[in-house]
Amino acid sequence: MFESFDWVMAYVAPTGVGPTQLGPERSGQRNLRFQASGHTIDSVRVWDARRAIRTLRSGGGMRGVPLWLQGSGRMAGVLTYASLFEPEITRLDLHNPPRSHKNGPFLFNILDIMDLPQAVAVALERSKVVIYQEGKGGWEYPAKVVRVLGWEKSLQLRASHIEE
Repeated sequence: MFESFDWVMAYVAPTGVGPTQLGPERSGQRNLRFQASGHTIDSVRVWDARRAIRTLRSGGGMRGVPLWLQGSGRMAGVLTYASLFEPEITRLDLHNPPRSHKNGPFLFNILDIMDLPQAVAVALERSKVVIYQEGKGGWEYPAKVVRVLGWEKSLQLRASHIEE
């Protein structure tokens, strides 16, 4: 596959995932430390994703290369927010994202401003978004934004074949 396409893949393990996984005895302590500083584990993960994007862009001939981000579950929401703050994200592939912040990602007071479908609608201004999920519904708001603004090619809803 890599010989056939001119692309590079990078996997990033944000805080609390993979080698930085939070153990049951430490997760409560670390979450309290995040909260005391005004953050949640998911807001730290948004920052981690942004740092990874900036690192990719900083060297190795990657400056100006289109980035395509993929995330699953809560991380799909995390990447949606990271894409709002970083330029030139070409595409977001969101696999089984939560349909509301009530199910994650957890960001302080975000529901006072917007929910995840509204964040996806904001991301559509600069990125193509493909949502893979089982079942229908939950994405009516970004679908309406796409229709009203004539961005029909920027949002796709596809059936997911991967269960969380």
